[in-house]
Amino acid sequence: MTNDEARLEIGRLKQFITFMDGYQPETFEQKALKLYVEFGSVTKVSEILRNEGYKSPEGKYLEGKVITNLLRSKPQDEMHSLAQDIYKRNKKRRNM
Repeated sequence: MTNDEARLEIGRLKQFITFMDGYQPETFEQKALKLYVEFGSVTKVSEILRNEGYKSPEGKYLEGKVITNLLRSKPQDEMHSLAQDIYKRNKKRRNM
């Protein structure tokens, strides 16, 4: 890696940190998306949200497919787009 490449990477990371620190989720969906961007795991996100007392829209046990369906839905904001990109990359890795 060259110095210029390292500077670009540092700039991208600083931008990411600023974005994540400034994003304040107001809904279940936004919180789930932010957690997915942080952890990159549907299982981990659903576990965290269950521990915080969240349930599925039907009021039942929160399953990973609720998070997966959210990730597959049409992006509503920049966080949703970022989460979808990470989901697609993770999915490609699993299928290899």
